[in-house]
Amino acid sequence: MGGRKRDTKSEREPSVPAAMRDRFAALSALTDHVCKEHLDGQYADLARKALAALSRKRPSPLARGRADVWACAVVYALGQINFLSDRGQKPHMAADELCRLFGVAPSTAMNKAKQVREMLGMGTFDHRWMLPDRLETFAPAWMVSVNGLMADIRAMPRAMQEDAFRRGMIPWVPDDRKPPHPRQTERDSLYAAYDRLRRINTEHQSEAAAQLFADGVIDPIAKRIGLMDADGKVFVENDDDDVI
Repeated sequence: MGGRKRDTKSEREPSVPAAMRDRFAALSALTDHVCKEHLDGQYADLARKALAALSRKRPSPLARGRADVWACAVVYALGQINFLSDRGQKPHMAADELCRLFGVAPSTAMNKAKQVREMLGMGTFDHRWMLPDRLETFAPAWMVSVNGLMADIRAMPRAMQEDAFRRGMIPWVPDDRKPPHPRQTERDSLYAAYDRLRRINTEHQSEAAAQLFADGVIDPIAKRIGLMDADGKVFVENDDDDVI
């Protein structure tokens, strides 16, 4: 049940408002103890990050309620994101055992953890709250929508990776952590050619649609199915919206 005691050093201490520093210190002491003794340092770092984010909310929900419940709920929520109860993961721990270590009833921890996830916007496969060691090989964290299709951004050109990173869709630019692809220039040229031809195709579709609707015969049908707005403007595909 206990896992490796592998401590990781945070890049920097998370920012916490002065009024919440004592409360943050008390809560993080609880999460540090359980995580470092029974999970690992990465869980401890993520718990501190989550507690700091909750401390910065106005008003902070951490100002009220039992410290042990909040501490347990934060680690419980992180465990859900990182599949802590899965025996195939390292570290792993059953939810009931985690609650026992904090001295909190499982039902109480589960309900409070749901609040934590909602307040921090924690979603399934959310790279912001995943263990750093797991991100490297966890494919779902790198899946993004490209032209309406799901694709692994690690196989996409660097420009698309940088765009996805700027939008907060991925944790880092994959190409920064691997050697250049042996045919990187050729690959980028092919993607650029595809994008150029796709834009030309969109322009042609727009012109054809404008001519098709020009006589006004099928306007009512087009408006009813969402191809035309009330003013008669034809909707066409916008590359900026659907590329990534």
